[in-house]
Amino acid sequence: MLCFVVAGLSYGQTRFWEDAMKKVEESNILIAQKNYDAALANIHSLKNRLMAKRLTEEELSILQMVVGIEMNVAALLEDFDTVLKRNQEFSKKLYPDSRRNETFAIAYYGNVILEQYYIYLADADNLATLESVKKNLYIIKNKIKAHRWTHKVYADTYDHTIEVYANLISTKMKELGAE
Repeated sequence: MLCFVVAGLSYGQTRFWEDAMKKVEESNILIAQKNYDAALANIHSLKNRLMAKRLTEEELSILQMVVGIEMNVAALLEDFDTVLKRNQEFSKKLYPDSRRNETFAIAYYGNVILEQYYIYLADADNLATLESVKKNLYIIKNKIKAHRWTHKVYADTYDHTIEVYANLISTKMKELGAE
């Protein structure tokens, strides 16, 4: 009887993964067809289901794809307020687990870095915004350095990403006349 229960759980998890990946694939096709409303509707219930529970690492990867679809659609429509809102919702979901699980920490820090990049894109001609984003990137960089990483390669990758974004922002600031 025990083997039957374990096999049933495994089948259920596999079935959920397959259904979720099908929805993600369908949404990506709808985005390519510029059918944005249908793409978002297609993943809406999946997102709500995942946001309402404590995630496993596998479910985290699905949620990353779902939120990525939402942010891509909003970015294509140049609706950066929605992009930031979705990004911040995702960060709030990840933060508690990011302190104890490296997979969640990787997703969390990647997300907060990406949030700063979207803020930059939304208001790239505002010197005060650029200065704020650059400052925030270095605050995030210090938090990443302070995190206890099992695999230091993630910290190094994020460090490099932050430097690339900071250089991009510095260049834009110079174009706007900052010293």
